[in-house]
Amino acid sequence: MRWHYKLLLRLRSIFDKDQAELDLSEELQFHLQNQIDEYVAQGMNPKGARHAAFRSMAGIEQAKEECRDARRVNVVESLIQDLRYGLRMLRRSPGFAAVVVLTLALGIGAATSIFSVVKAVILSPLPFRQPENLVHLREGHEHYHRGDQAYFSSARPGSLYDWREQSNSFESITAYRWRPRLLTDNKPADLVVAQDVYDRFFETLGTPPQLGRTLQANDYEPSAPHVVVISNAMWIKRFGGDPGVIGRRISLDRDSYEIVGVMPPGFYPAPDYSELWTPHWADQAEKDNRNIWGVYALARLKPGVSWEQAQRELDVISARVLQDHPTLDSVGGIVVIDREQLEAAVAACRRSHVAAADRLRECGKPGVGASGRP
Repeated sequence: MRWHYKLLLRLRSIFDKDQAELDLSEELQFHLQNQIDEYVAQGMNPKGARHAAFRSMAGIEQAKEECRDARRVNVVESLIQDLRYGLRMLRRSPGFAAVVVLTLALGIGAATSIFSVVKAVILSPLPFRQPENLVHLREGHEHYHRGDQAYFSSARPGSLYDWREQSNSFESITAYRWRPRLLTDNKPADLVVAQDVYDRFFETLGTPPQLGRTLQANDYEPSAPHVVVISNAMWIKRFGGDPGVIGRRISLDRDSYEIVGVMPPGFYPAPDYSELWTPHWADQAEKDNRNIWGVYALARLKPGVSWEQAQRELDVISARVLQDHPTLDSVGGIVVIDREQLEAAVAACRRSHVAAADRLRECGKPGVGASGRP
């Protein structure tokens, strides 16, 4: 029997039960009568043939139950009966029903949030080229932990260029600075979170733009026109997802910038979210500066180089710089494996779970209803 024919029989048994039962009875009576006629033809009297036919079929009602089980009708009927019984019980206790519904909602919400975090952080790869080779470079004292955390969150410009010039463990080293910018165009002004990025920023991350292009080498020249790359969120919120946004001009801190690119959704090169990226040009005075902080360095390890090998090389560079500049603070470069996105996501997930548990406990207090009010 083909599957679609079986499906039609099962649907008919559920939605046209009376006719299906009548057809089943007629079919079993037909088989019973054929069995009686066969026994009579063998020489048995009609009464004995009838009893023998009933015994061979093990009873009409039992045969009907076997047919219903084969069609999975009993399973569906039991489920419907259980649902009806559950609904009747919930109607009799509306307060209990509200607590049950709220508990299920909180449980489903918590499970969904956990899966969203796991999918975004673990199952879905980061939107960068070979993200396992990306690391942060920070500065900290030698007694701080290495490899997975550092207590100094930034570096100095002079250290950045020391690493660039003297290290061989990295394919490229870049950096960014946080900078709030006042955005104005034909809409109300808005203070946005921006990053001034050093050269090879987008090349190091290896994420292609969704629209237009990223920053190029000539964009970092001191006389280059002002250009900006915006995030997908800003593109949708501020410009309505207009594909013609490339080439449009906006004002940042009263300077005119041309939009040259839009990054795809999920592009988060730092734990905190940036809405746009502008090129940063460093003059020689900044490259030699070893006193100010605020540079956040990103690097890509060369293929086959571990972070431990890169760390040993940074130790050598730090000792050499300290020998050349004995008046500097005794701090060294630290390679930080980029786990901050996972930690931030898990922390946010934990906060939501604690809040959900608190709401659930409030609902379970005596004299408190499903709305959380006495």
